[in-house]
This record gives sequence, C-alpha cells and structure tokens, in this order.
Amino acid sequence: MDSGFRCRSLTDPAEIAAAKRLQGRAYVRQGHLPPESLTRDGFLPWHDDPPADRVTWFGVFGAGGDLVATGRMITGDRLPALLGRPGGPGVVEPAGLAKEPGAPPVATLLIVRAFYRDSLRRGDRRWVMTVAPALRTTLCRVVPGAITIDPRPVAMREQFPDVRPEAYAYPASGEVAGFVPGIRSFAASVGGDDAYRRFLYGVADFLEAE
Repeated sequence: MDSGFRCRSLTDPAEIAAAKRLQGRAYVRQGHLPPESLTRDGFLPWHDDPPADRVTWFGVFGAGGDLVATGRMITGDRLPALLGRPGGPGVVEPAGLAKEPGAPPVATLLIVRAFYRDSLRRGDRRWVMTVAPALRTTLCRVVPGAITIDPRPVAMREQFPDVRPEAYAYPASGEVAGFVPGIRSFAASVGGDDAYRRFLYGVADFLEAE
C-alpha cells in the first residue's frame, strides 16, 4: 500500500495549527458546524480541550508536502468520548480523524496505523471514541473486527455543545491487543469474496508494518 503518502507526529506549532484548520474545514463540510462557529484562526471551538499536554497530533503528507489528513490521540483520566468520566488505566481516545476531500483512503489507514503504533508504544489497553457516519462506513469496511461500533447513534452535542442539533456520531471501542487480530479473524470468516479477504489481510499486514 505504498502510495507516496507519509504519516508522522506533529510537534511544530505551525503544523498543528494547519491540522486544526483541516479539522475545522472537515466539520463544516460535513455539516456538523456552520462556518461562523470556527474560531478566527479556523479552528474548532473546542480545539484546546483537552490541553496540549494530553494530545498527540498526527498528520499525513502527500508527495508535495501538503497536509491531507490528520487525527489526534488523547490520553489522561477524563476523555471527551466518555463525556469527561474516568476511563481507567490504559484507556485512550483516538479522535478528530479528518482529511481533505481529495485524500485517498490510504490516508485514513495511515492515521489509524499511527494511532495503533502510538498505543503499542505507550502500552495502552483500550480505545474509546465516537465516529461520524462517514468514518463509521470506512471503518466497517476497512478494519472490521478491530473495534466495536454501537449501532445506536448519539447526538454530538452531548460531547460538543457547539455542533448542530441534528449532528450525530456512533460510540465505539476496542482492545488495542485485539485490533489487528480482530481484522485477521474477520478476514478468515469472509466467504465467497476472495478479493475482499485478501484486501483485509493486506490491511492487517499494513498496520503491523514498520
């Protein structure tokens, strides 16, 4: 799946600002927020919550150096996906996965792989998150068996009061240790679609690749 796109953690303030603007554009484009709700810098209203010392940003860059996708990993005792409730030891939140309209599907996979590697490095136990409908569709197709997505949506306003009342997302969670094995197990159960089964094994290999 080598596509010329590369993912890495973001530490430069200008790159993090670009990632926040990308997220802002994505939320507006998907109808979650009106444009005027963004900050003067183009950031989401909650861009600094949780504080920076609990967040690791990742970005995917194209061959020309342009940022095309981003996401952030949130650590700490209280996580937005749990509405501020304690998550327990080793529980973290992959969040804010967004990409530009022309970014290929591999950009999403690169962010997911960065999340996965980050969790393995830190020794995380479990992921909790909320996923928007478009991302839910992608995850169900690309990493089935890796996480469990609740079929019942929740109003995004429970987590982010600034979003439109009709915006919704799906709670999801999964064990870090079972992420890739879950994809392989699902792939083994796929019958009658050899191409899709090979694709899923390829995804699992990609996520484990150094």
